Amino acid sequence: MTNKMSTRKIWRVLACVMVLVPGLDVKCQTTAVGARSVSMAGISAGLEDVWASANNPAGLARYRHVSLATSLEQRYLMKELGYYALAASIPAGSGCLGISTMFSGYRSFIDQKVNFSYGRLFGEHFLAGISLEYIFQTTGSSEARPVHQVTYAIGTIVVLSDKVNLAFTTFNPFQLYYRSQDYATLPAIFKLGISLQYSPSLVFLTECEKDLDLPPHLKIGIEYSIRETFYIRGGIRMFPASWSFGAAARHQRFLFEFSSSYHQYLGFTPQVSLQFDLK
Repeated sequence: MTNKMSTRKIWRVLACVMVLVPGLDVKCQTTAVGARSVSMAGISAGLEDVWASANNPAGLARYRHVSLATSLEQRYLMKELGYYALAASIPAGSGCLGISTMFSGYRSFIDQKVNFSYGRLFGEHFLAGISLEYIFQTTGSSEARPVHQVTYAIGTIVVLSDKVNLAFTTFNPFQLYYRSQDYATLPAIFKLGISLQYSPSLVFLTECEKDLDLPPHLKIGIEYSIRETFYIRGGIRMFPASWSFGAAARHQRFLFEFSSSYHQYLGFTPQVSLQFDLK
């Protein structure tokens, strides 16, 4: 029984490596951050919250809270694939500053990312933002040299009407970036999303994500709020198919969020986020 379980775990680790680190090049993880995004199939381009510093810097433009947030994810229920994140936001003039950091890894591999972002309003209907991103990767081997990379992300949100927003964000669009090692690469990722505020308590969202090296992904999500205190969320991701769900509760200045996504081969990935609004 013990041998069977250990063999199963080895195969799961190998499968995770094949999914998370395709090819021989070293690439950073560009997963959407925050339990809210994860619960809606990874939709992130149109969300305006503290995690916009990591997802779409334009989402900071109308955010007027001094906030601190932390998030913990355990991919496929394996402690070796933990993913941790911190974010903060500070309103500044006609916009908002944001900083976030993400960390994943274990003894044999470490992947860390730091974002410095700014989003601001241009008129009443156009939001724009830019993010400077630093990526650090290293292995447990004393012979391997660490990898340092610097790139950027830009994003916009266009308010088409009182109920409809169009969002676009891109990470490393022209593949012009600094890297300390020749074998290190960064993907170019583009996201286009639409959000529909069907009612004060119900929002529908959809997003198409395209990595230049991979097929496009279509995501559909929904968020239902009860008196802006309790939230229920769900999402479907296609090509390949997966689904996710989540919930959130707000108490005064605290916001607690939970989500879980399901991969058809690797299983569940739970995530929790905690946010505190200082102002």
